[in-house]
Amino acid sequence: ARVVNAGVIHGVGSRPSNSNRLLQRIARRELPPLVPPGSLAVVSVGDVADGILRALERGRAGRRYLLTESNLSIADLYRRVGGLLGVRVPQLETGRLAWSAVCAGAALVDRVRPLELATPQALRLLGRHFCFDARRAREELGWSPRPFDAVLPEVLRELAARGWL
Repeated sequence: ARVVNAGVIHGVGSRPSNSNRLLQRIARRELPPLVPPGSLAVVSVGDVADGILRALERGRAGRRYLLTESNLSIADLYRRVGGLLGVRVPQLETGRLAWSAVCAGAALVDRVRPLELATPQALRLLGRHFCFDARRAREELGWSPRPFDAVLPEVLRELAARGWL
Protein backbone atom coordinates (compact mmCIF):
# COMPACT_ATOMS: atom_id res chain seq x y z
CA ALA A 1 0.00 0.00 0.00
CA ARG A 2 0.99 3.58 -0.61
CA VAL A 3 -0.59 6.46 1.27
CA VAL A 4 -1.17 9.90 -0.22
CA ASN A 5 -2.17 12.89 1.91
CA ALA A 6 -2.99 16.20 0.29
CA GLY A 7 -3.04 19.66 1.80
CA VAL A 8 -6.00 22.00 1.32
CA ILE A 9 -7.03 21.25 -2.24
CA HIS A 10 -7.92 24.18 -4.48
CA GLY A 11 -9.77 23.66 -7.73
CA VAL A 12 -13.24 23.50 -9.19
CA GLY A 13 -15.49 20.47 -9.27
CA SER A 14 -19.17 19.80 -9.79
CA ARG A 15 -20.08 21.69 -6.61
CA PRO A 16 -18.29 24.10 -4.27
CA SER A 17 -15.78 22.45 -1.93
CA ASN A 18 -14.80 23.68 1.52
CA SER A 19 -11.83 25.53 0.04
CA ASN A 20 -14.17 27.11 -2.55
CA ARG A 21 -16.51 28.19 0.25
CA LEU A 22 -13.64 29.98 1.96
CA LEU A 23 -12.84 31.81 -1.29
CA GLN A 24 -16.55 32.69 -1.62
CA ARG A 25 -16.61 34.13 1.91
CA ILE A 26 -13.56 36.25 1.13
CA ALA A 27 -15.10 37.46 -2.16
CA ARG A 28 -18.39 38.32 -0.43
CA ARG A 29 -16.64 40.02 2.49
CA GLU A 30 -18.24 37.58 4.93
CA LEU A 31 -15.19 37.06 7.13
CA PRO A 32 -15.05 38.00 10.79
CA PRO A 33 -12.82 41.00 11.55
CA LEU A 34 -10.14 38.84 13.23
CA VAL A 35 -7.67 36.77 11.22
CA PRO A 36 -6.96 33.36 12.76
CA PRO A 37 -3.31 32.73 13.65
CA GLY A 38 -3.03 29.40 11.83
CA SER A 39 -1.60 28.28 8.52
CA LEU A 40 -2.44 25.84 5.75
CA ALA A 41 -0.62 23.70 3.23
CA VAL A 42 -2.15 24.30 -0.22
CA VAL A 43 -2.15 22.43 -3.53
CA SER A 44 -4.18 22.32 -6.75
CA VAL A 45 -6.65 19.54 -7.50
CA GLY A 46 -4.82 18.71 -10.75
CA ASP A 47 -1.54 18.32 -8.91
CA VAL A 48 -3.18 16.02 -6.35
CA ALA A 49 -4.53 13.81 -9.16
CA ASP A 50 -1.05 13.73 -10.73
CA GLY A 51 0.53 12.89 -7.36
CA ILE A 52 -1.88 10.01 -6.78
CA LEU A 53 -1.12 8.52 -10.21
CA ARG A 54 2.60 8.90 -9.62
CA ALA A 55 2.31 7.22 -6.21
CA LEU A 56 0.51 4.29 -7.81
CA GLU A 57 3.03 4.00 -10.63
CA ARG A 58 6.32 4.87 -8.90
CA GLY A 59 5.67 4.93 -5.17
CA ARG A 60 7.25 2.51 -2.79
CA ALA A 61 5.10 0.15 -0.77
CA GLY A 62 4.58 1.30 2.80
CA ARG A 63 5.46 4.92 2.02
CA ARG A 64 3.41 8.05 2.73
CA TYR A 65 3.52 10.90 0.24
CA LEU A 66 2.45 14.40 1.26
CA LEU A 67 1.12 16.47 -1.61
CA THR A 68 1.46 20.17 -0.83
CA GLU A 69 2.82 22.96 -2.97
CA SER A 70 3.36 25.61 -0.29
CA ASN A 71 2.47 26.59 3.25
CA LEU A 72 0.63 29.88 3.80
CA SER A 73 -0.55 31.66 6.90
CA ILE A 74 -4.29 32.25 6.84
CA ALA A 75 -3.55 35.99 6.81
CA ASP A 76 -1.39 35.56 3.71
CA LEU A 77 -4.09 33.52 1.97
CA TYR A 78 -6.66 36.24 2.77
CA ARG A 79 -4.33 38.92 1.37
CA ARG A 80 -3.60 36.99 -1.84
CA VAL A 81 -7.26 36.28 -2.55
CA GLY A 82 -8.33 39.80 -1.59
CA GLY A 83 -5.66 41.28 -3.86
CA LEU A 84 -6.72 39.18 -6.83
CA LEU A 85 -10.41 39.98 -6.31
CA GLY A 86 -9.91 43.61 -5.39
CA VAL A 87 -11.70 43.19 -2.06
CA ARG A 88 -10.64 44.37 1.35
CA VAL A 89 -9.89 41.55 3.79
CA PRO A 90 -9.54 41.60 7.58
CA GLN A 91 -6.12 42.83 8.68
CA LEU A 92 -6.20 42.28 12.44
CA GLU A 93 -4.09 39.16 12.95
CA THR A 94 -4.95 37.42 16.17
CA GLY A 95 -2.35 35.98 18.51
CA ARG A 96 -2.70 32.52 20.02
CA LEU A 97 -3.94 33.78 23.39
CA ALA A 98 -6.60 36.02 21.86
CA TRP A 99 -7.63 33.21 19.51
CA SER A 100 -8.05 30.87 22.48
CA ALA A 101 -10.47 33.43 23.96
CA VAL A 102 -12.42 33.52 20.67
CA CYS A 103 -12.65 29.71 20.71
CA ALA A 104 -13.81 29.70 24.36
CA GLY A 105 -16.49 32.28 23.54
CA ALA A 106 -17.67 30.22 20.58
CA ALA A 107 -17.90 27.14 22.83
CA LEU A 108 -20.17 29.05 25.22
CA VAL A 109 -22.41 30.29 22.39
CA ASP A 110 -22.49 26.78 20.90
CA ARG A 111 -24.00 25.40 24.11
CA VAL A 112 -26.95 27.79 23.84
CA ARG A 113 -27.32 27.97 20.07
CA PRO A 114 -25.38 25.32 18.11
CA LEU A 115 -23.05 26.92 15.60
CA GLU A 116 -22.99 25.46 12.10
CA LEU A 117 -20.02 26.91 10.21
CA ALA A 118 -17.82 28.41 12.90
CA THR A 119 -18.05 25.52 15.32
CA PRO A 120 -15.71 25.60 18.31
CA GLN A 121 -13.82 22.64 16.78
CA ALA A 122 -13.42 24.39 13.41
CA LEU A 123 -12.24 27.59 15.09
CA ARG A 124 -9.64 25.70 17.14
CA LEU A 125 -8.30 24.15 13.91
CA LEU A 126 -7.99 27.59 12.31
CA GLY A 127 -5.58 28.49 15.08
CA ARG A 128 -3.27 25.57 14.29
CA HIS A 129 -0.42 25.38 11.82
CA PHE A 130 -0.92 22.71 9.19
CA CYS A 131 2.41 22.98 7.38
CA PHE A 132 3.85 20.02 5.55
CA ASP A 133 6.86 19.18 3.40
CA ALA A 134 6.33 17.36 0.08
CA ARG A 135 10.02 16.63 -0.44
CA ARG A 136 9.53 12.85 -0.56
CA ALA A 137 6.82 13.12 -3.23
CA ARG A 138 9.02 15.48 -5.25
CA GLU A 139 12.13 13.32 -4.98
CA GLU A 140 10.73 9.78 -5.15
CA LEU A 141 7.80 10.36 -7.49
CA GLY A 142 9.20 13.18 -9.61
CA TRP A 143 6.11 15.17 -8.58
CA SER A 144 6.31 18.85 -9.47
CA PRO A 145 3.21 20.85 -8.52
CA ARG A 146 2.37 24.15 -10.15
CA PRO A 147 3.08 27.25 -8.05
CA PHE A 148 0.04 28.19 -5.98
CA ASP A 149 0.36 31.78 -7.18
CA ALA A 150 -0.41 30.49 -10.70
CA VAL A 151 -3.22 28.18 -9.55
CA LEU A 152 -5.16 30.64 -7.38
CA PRO A 153 -6.06 33.15 -10.15
CA GLU A 154 -7.28 30.29 -12.37
CA VAL A 155 -9.47 28.88 -9.60
CA LEU A 156 -10.95 32.32 -8.88
CA ARG A 157 -11.68 32.91 -12.59
CA GLU A 158 -13.41 29.54 -12.91
CA LEU A 159 -15.45 30.09 -9.74
CA ALA A 160 -16.53 33.50 -11.06
CA ALA A 161 -17.42 32.02 -14.47
CA ARG A 162 -19.66 29.49 -12.74
CA GLY A 163 -21.32 32.22 -10.67
CA TRP A 164 -19.94 30.81 -7.43
CA LEU A 165 -18.21 34.01 -6.33
